[in-house]
Amino acid sequence: MTVKSWFELEEAAAQGFGDGVLCAAILTCLERGNQPETIRAVIATGGSGIGRLMRDSMFFRMHMVAARAWAPVRHKDDLHLRTAIEFLAANPSEVTKQEVQRRDSLAEAGRLFEALDQSDLHRRIERMRHKEMAHVARYGEDPPRPVIKDVFRFVQETCAIWEALAFGAGVAYVSIDSQVAAYRRSAASFWDHFEGLSAKA
Repeated sequence: MTVKSWFELEEAAAQGFGDGVLCAAILTCLERGNQPETIRAVIATGGSGIGRLMRDSMFFRMHMVAARAWAPVRHKDDLHLRTAIEFLAANPSEVTKQEVQRRDSLAEAGRLFEALDQSDLHRRIERMRHKEMAHVARYGEDPPRPVIKDVFRFVQETCAIWEALAFGAGVAYVSIDSQVAAYRRSAASFWDHFEGLSAKA
């Protein structure tokens, strides 16, 4: 455990909330760009190569940011999600000092973290990170490689934990989704541009 005070917990929670907004924004952009009509439009306008590079780059960033939240605590200055959850588990008296609503959010963060931490989904995402993203190694068959919808679900569930932690720590008072609305509109405008060009071709 490297988070040693409530102040450091707030710092970790704020970092996590920011990571959650980033991952949710990327997920929104990927989902919008993965619509069949959008893919056809990008291909028709000759942009399939750069479109694929953009998609892969966003996917890589999203995967790595979400996966690092679950990394083992190894350094004294670590501030990722696991450090915050370990602090809460080791310091229940700090939790009881908080208002009821914030205590409930912290408890929810802990429950959600434990459930996902022990899941097969987490094992598969972690293996993908170790074998294909942060390192290059033979993949093997167990556990099997996750598909895109698995990664999306993992990101969504991690975002829910970041959000509950931020609410409980008192560093955020709005949802992650509310912060993604502008990215959602921007993604629609971006991909609509290709669809408009395709319609004119």
